[in-house]
Amino acid sequence: MKKSCFAVLFFMFFGNVSCQFVNSVNLNAGLIMPTTGQTGTLIGLEVTHKINNTWSLYLSSGILNWNRNKVLLSWDYSDLSSYNEDNHQMYPIYIGTRMVISTIKTFQIYANLELGYNYLKYNSYQNFIITDESTKKILAFYVNQASRRETSENLIGVGFGLGFVQNISNSFSFLVEYKRNTIGNNLDNLRNHFILKSGLIFNM
Repeated sequence: MKKSCFAVLFFMFFGNVSCQFVNSVNLNAGLIMPTTGQTGTLIGLEVTHKINNTWSLYLSSGILNWNRNKVLLSWDYSDLSSYNEDNHQMYPIYIGTRMVISTIKTFQIYANLELGYNYLKYNSYQNFIITDESTKKILAFYVNQASRRETSENLIGVGFGLGFVQNISNSFSFLVEYKRNTIGNNLDNLRNHFILKSGLIFNM
């Protein structure tokens, strides 16, 4: 239900402003690489308003998916690994600004900076640690599947990235972008995600 409401609100906003504000629409897909998790996938939609030849504003949203994160337990010069979260799904909405750094004929290099909100849901777990009573040596470290709990979070995010745009025609362009996003609900619980995406820009 929350996903449906989120999508409806975004597209209502897009519909209301598209006639007078939007200069281009970007449909994209790519990879999300959490620093403590498995690589996942994303699909996204972005609408852009061009201020001048250098600056533009954009509003973006999408769906991001990745599976397990990794938890390491160091013991006796070795690392034991497990996980305490899986099945991550994140629904962001960001507003940002883009600055063109260089233009070479139909090719542009740009940097962007963005701020937004993320709704994240996933399964969380506890972990078992089994030790030898006499030596205190850790014998096993693994996830307790019976402790599975559905969890959701509301997170603030900030991101910055670099990308390039290749104009194909007056109506279409091709985009590739690499970005780092930091999300969290307090300074002690920040997570970093790296995003690599490509897409088509439809100029209006």
